[in-house]
Amino acid sequence: MSFKHLFATAAIAVLSGSGPLLANCDVCTSPEFRTAFLEGQHGVIIDYTSPSPDLVAMGNQVLPCLIEIAEHGGNVLGIDTCIEGEHGCEGWALATIRMIGTPEARQYLIGNLDPDKEWYQIRIAIRAVGILREPGARPGLRKLLEHDDPELRAASLGSLGAIGDRSDFDVMVKTAIALPDDQLRAAANGFRILGDPRAFGPLEKRIADIENPETRRWTESVLADWRSQIAEEKRVLSILRTGSGWDLYKTIQKLRVQSDEVRSALLELLEHEDARARAESVKALARFNVAPDFDKLLKVTLALPNTFVLIGAEGIEQFNDARAIEPLEKYASEMKSLARKRKLVALADRIRRRTSASQAP
Repeated sequence: MSFKHLFATAAIAVLSGSGPLLANCDVCTSPEFRTAFLEGQHGVIIDYTSPSPDLVAMGNQVLPCLIEIAEHGGNVLGIDTCIEGEHGCEGWALATIRMIGTPEARQYLIGNLDPDKEWYQIRIAIRAVGILREPGARPGLRKLLEHDDPELRAASLGSLGAIGDRSDFDVMVKTAIALPDDQLRAAANGFRILGDPRAFGPLEKRIADIENPETRRWTESVLADWRSQIAEEKRVLSILRTGSGWDLYKTIQKLRVQSDEVRSALLELLEHEDARARAESVKALARFNVAPDFDKLLKVTLALPNTFVLIGAEGIEQFNDARAIEPLEKYASEMKSLARKRKLVALADRIRRRTSASQAP
């Protein structure tokens, strides 16, 4: 059975509400999948928010298995020892799907932004698409701004802020000022990530109405952090626009500010005469997780000299996009340095494993 068929089958199960369809799949019932899925759940090396790297590396080949667990629980595949707590297996599977982050994984998460889904599925999906900065999630998140649950409304606002489309600003403000006091901090953090200073006025006015002093101080701290971030952003932008050499490289490497202005400055650096600056900018832009940037970043990476191509390729790897495999391998075939060639081939192979449809881990 091909991956496309497996994935389509899983999707039909999700949409129709039918029972488990993958219990007999060799991948899903293999000892390798079970071991990787459970690794770290009761140990000290990997915590609940960090599924096994081996499991994440399996990528699309285990995506149907993870969807099965997310929809029906671990028992359907003979996994009944997940972390204590309600929906432990399901939450672990959804977190892994987010970390896999392939286009297929992203599409499944977007599908969970559905008011008719279980609360935990919606909540985890909201956080996931925000971390991934997935633009395709915007319609679902905007719809959830009208959900009856204020926590889901606040979380959706935060993820819209992370995605960073300022056309969402007005509806975000409308949602924020109507939230209960205890959800305003999450909303304020969404505006901080969005980076639109127009939010200061309405937020400060709304925060002033918070009755509980501790809640008010806790929420005001987000705005204070945001102001510090703005000051840091000015310093960073100055270096990105006028810096050079190691000062520029280290600033790019240590970037913590993710705003539209910083992203624009990094995009400009893709045309810089300094190849190292271009390579570091590719890697930094990949951390923004803006899917439409992929084609441009790949093109810049393939034009880098051998000395710096691995820096850019490490950024390309974060997209988990199979379109990068062939051109990276072609580039590697023409490299003279055997050590660099091996590293680039290994990187391309990691992308292949995560995006392939092979039948066994």
